[in-house]
Amino acid sequence: MQVVYQSPQQLTLALFDGQPPYPLTLLRSRRHRMGDWNVHFHIIGESHAVIFTHRGRPLFTELLACIPVSAEQCAYVHPFTTLDAHMMQRDNYQVQVTFDATTPSPLTNSLELAFPPVWGRVPITRIEWEQTGSCLHWRTLHTYPNHLGETCVRTTSHFDFESNKLEGRYSL
Repeated sequence: MQVVYQSPQQLTLALFDGQPPYPLTLLRSRRHRMGDWNVHFHIIGESHAVIFTHRGRPLFTELLACIPVSAEQCAYVHPFTTLDAHMMQRDNYQVQVTFDATTPSPLTNSLELAFPPVWGRVPITRIEWEQTGSCLHWRTLHTYPNHLGETCVRTTSHFDFESNKLEGRYSL
C-alpha cells in the first residue's frame, strides 16, 4: 500500500440518497443484516462509507472522505476545513463528527485497517457497530498523523429501522 499524506481538514461528510455517483475503492467490508435491510460497512482509504440497502435497492449512504463533493451531487454535505465538531439529524438518522482522542468502550462488531506509517505513526480507520432493538449504532475512528502527533476524527451515528416501516422508504 502506498503512503498518502492526507489532512483531516480535507474531510467532507456527504450523505446520498442511494449510492454515491462515483465508484468507491473498497479496502475492507462487512455486512450487517436486519430483516429486509442490509448495511454495508466499508473502509475506503482513511475514510469510510456506510451504505443501506432495502430488498437489494441502495437507499442511503453516509460517506466521510477526503474527496471534493458538491451540494448538487448529494442530499447533504459538510466540509471540515476548520475541524469544528458537527452534528446532523433527520428523522430516524443522526451523525456526529468530533475531533478528539477519547477511547469509548468497544461495540460488538468491528472492522479495522492500518496504513503505512506517516510521521512515524500508523494511521488507522476503524468502524464498530451494534444493533440495539430496532436501532443500529455505529462509530468510526480515523487517525491522521502529523509532525505534532496525530488528529483523531470520530463519527457516532445511529439509524432507527422501526420508523422506516411507517414510510416504506428512506430519503434525506
